[in-house]
Amino acid sequence: MLGPEIHISQRIAMNILLVSDISAEEANGGAERVLIHHVRAFRNAGFNITILTRQPDPSAPMTVKLDGGLLEHRLPFSGDKGMKGMVELLTGARKKTINSTWLFLISLL
Repeated sequence: MLGPEIHISQRIAMNILLVSDISAEEANGGAERVLIHHVRAFRNAGFNITILTRQPDPSAPMTVKLDGGLLEHRLPFSGDKGMKGMVELLTGARKKTINSTWLFLISLL
């Protein structure tokens, strides 16, 4: 045995910021379904999950409450869905996680 046995009830809840270039609001395609699957798996394992993505268009809300109280925060729509847009998204994630207790994961679906 490498150490004391830890029961799930003793586990410390971890906050995870899932950074994705797609939204979990609607499962229209395979990438969205995979994102939703990952979110559910993390939540079922006891983690606190928040999603950070970009607005799908300029008129979309900046925060959306999804099923189960899950929050999806969105950065302003820049019009760039390529590499520049992804760099903007990662920069926004770094700003959100500095001086906080968030672990951020990047989903490149």
